[in-house]
This record gives sequence, C-alpha cells and structure tokens, in this order.
Amino acid sequence: MKRSLMFFPQNRNRRGQQTLTGFTLVELLVVIAIIGVLVALLLPAVQAAREAARRSTCQSNFKQVGVALQNYHSAFGAFPDGTRYTTTDTAGVYNFKPTKNIPSGANANSYPGMGWGAYILPYMEQQQIFSMIDFNHAQGNFAPRSWEAAGMIVPTFICPSERNQEAWIDCCTDKDHSGVPTWDWRMTNMAGVADSRKAYSRKPAGRDDDANHPFVPTPYGKGILFNFSAVEARHVTDGLSNTFIVGEMVSAEGIDAAGQKVWVAHGWITRNVADLGQGVNGPQSVPGGRDDQLDPFDGDGGNRHDEFHREHGFASWHPGGAHMAFADGSVQFFGEDTDALVLWAHATRADDDIVSGGSASGVVTGNDGVGGGTPPPR
Repeated sequence: MKRSLMFFPQNRNRRGQQTLTGFTLVELLVVIAIIGVLVALLLPAVQAAREAARRSTCQSNFKQVGVALQNYHSAFGAFPDGTRYTTTDTAGVYNFKPTKNIPSGANANSYPGMGWGAYILPYMEQQQIFSMIDFNHAQGNFAPRSWEAAGMIVPTFICPSERNQEAWIDCCTDKDHSGVPTWDWRMTNMAGVADSRKAYSRKPAGRDDDANHPFVPTPYGKGILFNFSAVEARHVTDGLSNTFIVGEMVSAEGIDAAGQKVWVAHGWITRNVADLGQGVNGPQSVPGGRDDQLDPFDGDGGNRHDEFHREHGFASWHPGGAHMAFADGSVQFFGEDTDALVLWAHATRADDDIVSGGSASGVVTGNDGVGGGTPPPR
C-alpha cells in the first residue's frame, strides 16, 4: 500500500511573524500632554509647600531673635542699643554715652559703631563669635579679630528665601572680598525698628542734627532700637505686645566705586536699623518692584549703602508681606497692603497709639506715629 504524503502549509503567523503592537505617535503625544498637565498642576503646589517651609523657618528665626532680645533685657535691664555710632551736632558729641547693658570689658565711653545683632549673640548660642569682637575699636578701625567675626554667617539672622546665599555685603574691599583683612561682612535679614518714618538723621524741634553725615542713625528714634537707645520695658508705654522691635529685610544689588556689581544689605554686626516710612515691600524695595538690575543702588554718585538704608525699607521674598517681631517676643506676618498708620503705630513705643481689630488690619486711634522722638530717660 502506498502511503500518501501530506504537506501542510507553514503557519507563518506562528513562526516569528506575529503582528507587533505598541503606541502610535498620536497616543504618545497624548500621554506626554497628560504628564505635562499634571506637572503644571503639581508644580505650584510643590513650590507653595517649599515656600511655606521657608517662611516657617524664617518665622522661627525671628522668634529666636525676639527671645534673645527678651533675655538680654532680663540680664541688663534694658534692650540693647540699636547701634552706637559717632555723630556730632553744633554743640559737639551727642551726650548719649551708654551707662548700662555694656558687654563685660567694653569701654562704656566708646562709639564703636556696633549694632544690636552683635550684643545679643551670647543669647543665641553664638558666644564664640561674640568673644572675637573687640568692642573698644570703632567700625572702620576694627581689630582684626572683629573683622573675622564680621565675616561669619550667623544662620539665625538669615531667612531661607534670601537671594544672596553667600550673605556677603560689600563694604570696603573689592568684589571678591580678597582684602587683607577682608573688610567686608555678612548680612542679616533682620533690622531693628528705630522709628516710624525716619531712622537716619532726624532733627527734632530745637535740636541740630548732623547735616554732614546723613548716613548717621538718629539718636531721637521713636522706636526701640535706634542710635544709643538703651530702651527699657517701662519706656514702652504703648505695650511690648503692640510695639515692633525687629523687621524683615532683604539684600539688593548695588554698584561700588569701581563700577562693579556688589550686594548691599544690612550687616548683623553694625548699624542695622530702619523705619517704616516705605511700608512693607515698598516701591523702592526690590520685592516691591524696584529692578536692581536696571536701577542698582549706587548712591546716585554718593554712598550706595546710604541710599539702600534710606530708601529700601522692610521687605521679604515671601509672597505678599514680611515678618515683624514685637518687643514681647511674638512674631506676626504683615501684608504689603497693611495701612501705613497701622505700621507707624506699631513702630512707636510711647505715642499712646491703640490698634484695635487685629495688629495687621486694625484701626488706629492716638497719634498715629506722628511727632518728634526723644531719647528715653537714663
């Protein structure tokens, strides 16, 4: 019997020729678009969360400084001088030589130009830096160890949102801080509240101010931290919980004498005081709208630091406002739309101002921060 041979056609679909499936170009574009939408939705939330964390850290730093100022007052019976800076009038040297709250070993009759930030270092766990400062040598003639201290970052004085992360301020050397010694110092995001509207060179009725030194902080401030202030709690008749003591600041770009771009800001070791004349995030502040790339602080041909201290005012990179610490150690965030009268009332220590309805949005009754300041009684 013959066997017939049967031939079966090869199944090409089962032998490596299977149909491949995958994304089409349209489907891929749709997926990319969906991912892009999700990122666009989530990114602001992530950025907001990060800013909230930065703002919380900054508030905590202000709280630490407020407590340090309280502890200083407990130790010396007065808040530290906002600064001690040489100034003269037609009668000679202002007769506000401090009689108290002097660091051990310092000369009570010297005018070293130090600021309140230097005096509270021991109450911020910064005794090592404090011990390096020679309080008997004036600013501009600092002892080498004082310059070394001035070049150190004090983390509590810096808020995380600050643009100038290296925290250098141009003072007396060149852009790369290569002077010997390095005559530059580190910045702070905190300035003492000296007055409602005039922290520098105020001239009360019947008194001569120093017209030749417009950069001199006034010794007639209506706030708590001004030139030779030594304000005691009993002098703050408006109430410690109603009176600003420290507010938030940022740095800005300026032009030095050689035409180089440099950072200008308040330094923690020196005369870091300001007023509320520009409000919060005012028009001359960088967060308030001044473009320091097109219009850097150059002193209009004079002193860039003078221009910054006079014009910039309290400000922050937090959206919408800045932190202000009160003399009782509490901290609040004040919006850039806060009424000027409210800010001025909080900036004065003894104007009989009453802010009702909340510190940041209340109604002011009293003198509204108006009038000439006088030194507190010694």
